[in-house]
Amino acid sequence: MKSLILLFSLLFTISQVVSAQKLKAGRLKSDAQTFDVSKVRDHFVVGNITNKVVDKNRKLPERLAKGGYEQYLSFGSEDIFKINSLVSAEYSKASRDLPTENPLITYYVSENGEILAMEFLISSSSSLTIDDLRIIESAIKGKFKFNTDQKMLAGAGYVGWTSRLSLTQILDNPK
Repeated sequence: MKSLILLFSLLFTISQVVSAQKLKAGRLKSDAQTFDVSKVRDHFVVGNITNKVVDKNRKLPERLAKGGYEQYLSFGSEDIFKINSLVSAEYSKASRDLPTENPLITYYVSENGEILAMEFLISSSSSLTIDDLRIIESAIKGKFKFNTDQKMLAGAGYVGWTSRLSLTQILDNPK
């Protein structure tokens, strides 16, 4: 009986590894989510296709374009801790180990701090899969909100904020 349980466990683990989609240019699915993957030099840019609010050609209001907007959006160590906790909990819920990489994420943040879209920049040699990116996005989007000065960001619609997700920090400092 123990051998049978061990065999099923081994087969389940192998099927999970085989089903994990490595990144490649094109459209990749993870559960019900579809991601657009573009190759840029030796990196992949990955975004959920439902994130249609991002217009990279739009113009910021002149006062924000000249003076910057970063001072109207705060992101500190407490925010990093909260994001890390959300991601860690999502991986636990999915019964998966945390990856040992720290992907670069651009958050598209509304004037009130809500994350409208996320875009990942991943090395082409990364071991992160499309499933990992889906888990990370679902852990953060809709559950984390940036602190913003809405009055000062008025008219922007949204702003971009790029930060590295510190997955290795989670592994180094478990709960």
